[in-house]
Amino acid sequence: MKFMVFDIECTQLEASFGRLVCICSKFIGEKDIHTLYTRWYRNEKKMLEDFGKRWDEADVVIGVNSKLFDQPFLNARRMHHGMLPLVPKMHVDLRWTATKLRFRGASLDGMAKDLRLKNQKHECAAWQWVLAAEGDMACIKDIVKHCEQDIRMTEELFKRLEPLIIRITK
Repeated sequence: MKFMVFDIECTQLEASFGRLVCICSKFIGEKDIHTLYTRWYRNEKKMLEDFGKRWDEADVVIGVNSKLFDQPFLNARRMHHGMLPLVPKMHVDLRWTATKLRFRGASLDGMAKDLRLKNQKHECAAWQWVLAAEGDMACIKDIVKHCEQDIRMTEELFKRLEPLIIRITK
């Protein structure tokens, strides 16, 4: 089975008003992170099409808060562009798995700190998100770095929490 970690970064939390800045993904066991990013709204559809191909290769997808945020945001943006939603997959949302451990919170950053993961959060300032929405490439590149680090953290977290995963649902 092919397990794929994925994460997105976007300009707003609501898909009606925001757009994607980047989508990162990595198959467990592979070295490289696959990164898609766009400076402009007009390129978002192509990015969604390209990510859809990776999604289709995966048997199981893995994220943090990905069932309630990332996947719905991706589907809303796909539908905005006249595309079909992503095909439902077996899906591990590590935020739900981590709630069994009663940590201070189920954020990726909090779990990384509590579990003393090797990979820790790459922070971006609020003003960088604002400028990224306006197409500032330096800010977009820093947000991409943030997203790629989230992929490393999520993969490491998955390996640590895997013994607690009892079943995988869509």
